[in-house]
Amino acid sequence: MPYQKIKYLSIALLLGLILVRMIGLGADPPLFYVGHGDGQLTDPYHITHFARNATLFDDANPFEYHRWNIFKASLVSLASYLMFAIFGVSRVVANLSSLFLFMGGCLFFLGGVWKVRRDSTVLMAGFFLLINSTLFFYGRLPFLENGLIFISGLLFFVTIRFYNRLWGQLLI
Repeated sequence: MPYQKIKYLSIALLLGLILVRMIGLGADPPLFYVGHGDGQLTDPYHITHFARNATLFDDANPFEYHRWNIFKASLVSLASYLMFAIFGVSRVVANLSSLFLFMGGCLFFLGGVWKVRRDSTVLMAGFFLLINSTLFFYGRLPFLENGLIFISGLLFFVTIRFYNRLWGQLLI
């Protein structure tokens, strides 16, 4: 099979895996994560409640409960607020905001790899990122780690792409 056909088949496979991540965003996590406790189903949406309240009531903290204020200033809250403002408040939209952060971080990471290796390495890295079951699970729920994945991917991209420019060094 010629290299071009393999490349196009790999790209089609990666796009298919990306689409699989978007199916059933309102579904519960897989059963093999049940033994880890109920935190996977409660914590992520607790993180986005400031964004939810800001969208619904124009006040991020209408009850003046300041125990979890640290979540108000997270990247996940910002992404959730933007998504809630556009699409409305729901569990699916909260998961979608998380998915966009995760996929954005992966794309930045692959963009950095592309700068160094413009061959099948990028396709293989994307394939392994998309079939990883832990990333599949956590990349679909609005955990703070998805904001970290986005920022890490962005910093990797800036480091690889703009390390020799002053503004790139300052940004890093």
